[in-house]
Amino acid sequence: MPRVLITGAGLVGAHAARAIVDSGGDVTLLDSAPNPAYVRRIVGHPLETLKVDIRELPALIDAVNRVGPDVVVHTAALIGSAAQTNPYAGVQVNVLGTVNVAEAVRLDDLVRRERFG
Repeated sequence: MPRVLITGAGLVGAHAARAIVDSGGDVTLLDSAPNPAYVRRIVGHPLETLKVDIRELPALIDAVNRVGPDVVVHTAALIGSAAQTNPYAGVQVNVLGTVNVAEAVRLDDLVRRERFG
């Protein structure tokens, strides 16, 4: 059973979580403002959810290290009017956040290689 970390617990992340859980995966969600009731409604039961802002690389690295995922599914994004109203925040979340997710996974891979060869 793969351990999966999904960034973003909104529409795409919650539905991805349900599909992965339904296929036997172990899912942890990561979101800066999670809505547990929404996730429970989509997935059918609560999931472990970490409150982490993907713009904060050290917190993201800690979360990836804590979960130890086999797979990371990156769905976190600032979209629609939220991104249009504050384009700077949109770029920070969508661009820098994506780079941070990739960097956290890269660093986690390096640590795993050192531990397990």
